[in-house]
Amino acid sequence: MILKPFEYSAPQTLEQACQILGQHEDAKVLAGGQSLLPIMKLNLTEVTHLVDLKKIPNLSFIELNKDFLVVGALTTHAEVANSDVVKKAVPLLAETESSVGHPLVRNRGTIGGSISHCDPAGDLCVTSLALDASMTIVRSDNSRRVVPAQDFFLGTFTTALERGEILEKISFPVFQRRTRYGFEKLTLGHGDFPLILASVVLKMDEKRCADAAIALGGVSDRALRIERAEDALNGKDITTDDIDGAARIAEEESKPESDIDVSAEYKKKMVRVFVRRALTKALERST
Repeated sequence: MILKPFEYSAPQTLEQACQILGQHEDAKVLAGGQSLLPIMKLNLTEVTHLVDLKKIPNLSFIELNKDFLVVGALTTHAEVANSDVVKKAVPLLAETESSVGHPLVRNRGTIGGSISHCDPAGDLCVTSLALDASMTIVRSDNSRRVVPAQDFFLGTFTTALERGEILEKISFPVFQRRTRYGFEKLTLGHGDFPLILASVVLKMDEKRCADAAIALGGVSDRALRIERAEDALNGKDITTDDIDGAARIAEEESKPESDIDVSAEYKKKMVRVFVRRALTKALERST
């Protein structure tokens, strides 16, 4: 496939980048290019203006404060996955990043690009939901607004980003003592794009689950929190029966679509399997 003609800009500041995006209706942001360029090559999206963020400083960083791990939007998957700070502060994020695609994708793709792309089966979208992350968005007037992950993902390839806005950084709450986590995904081959993902966080009070988060990908038009399954675990000393019950609820609430490789019925059954695996893994380890 041949790329259609488009204009190209490499602004020096976020404000300039936002202004260009606001001026062109079909402008797109280029971060690592691992999501955008493939769909451009297939002519699956209309791009009149490409805004390259690579020359903008201070968008690639990992910072830790008392309560949050903050990651710049241009930080690569590999940098997050290999960071000792991330592994200690938010280990679920490091584990998720380490399984994204192939090494080339992890070395070039960025966390902000993946989240902004908002694929319904995107690894980072699912784990951001489970972690109650928040997105800092910048406007052309240099003002910022913060959007919780729950409100950021609106649909397939659709986020809360408005015209002329760019995702600047993502904040993840630091794991507290006795927080447990699990991440599982179904692919047809190593490095292939996920069919089903399950990301779970269990905040424990001794043996009792004080707060559960269960997020799924590949089961709807966006990544989802399965609140009814979470409620089934909250306040309990979780047993095998409780895990099975939560996994069954997740299966019931999933509405995946068939694709060229597998049927919707198969995906729905696998939701139960992979939620059970993620919850079991979570209970077997702690931070």
